[in-house]
Amino acid sequence: MAANFGTLCGNLVGALLRTLLTEEQLYAWGWRLPFLSGILIAFVGVYLKLHGDTSNTEVGQDDRKDTHWEEVFRKENLPALGAATFTPMVSHDILSFCSYFLLQQFYHLIISIQP
Repeated sequence: MAANFGTLCGNLVGALLRTLLTEEQLYAWGWRLPFLSGILIAFVGVYLKLHGDTSNTEVGQDDRKDTHWEEVFRKENLPALGAATFTPMVSHDILSFCSYFLLQQFYHLIISIQP
């Protein structure tokens, strides 16, 4: 759900920049604005890391810091591990391709729409 929301927000920011800036402004400096916002949100992450409350662990959850890699990569866990890594990659590729394809197909309609 969060990845979908992030994709939606990214598309909205892109549409907003294309609407507010001329093509020359967008190519000259406008493309940097989303990256600057990413830097700003990094400060929020650092603040939460330093000041966040992590005391609400679930009952029965052990606080071991070590990871048992042999358990993660057991033969019976490999299909789930493969699905957990392969599915997001394929979903991202399909979403990116569809967005690019639709933009190429309907670019002339988008540009001709007057606000």
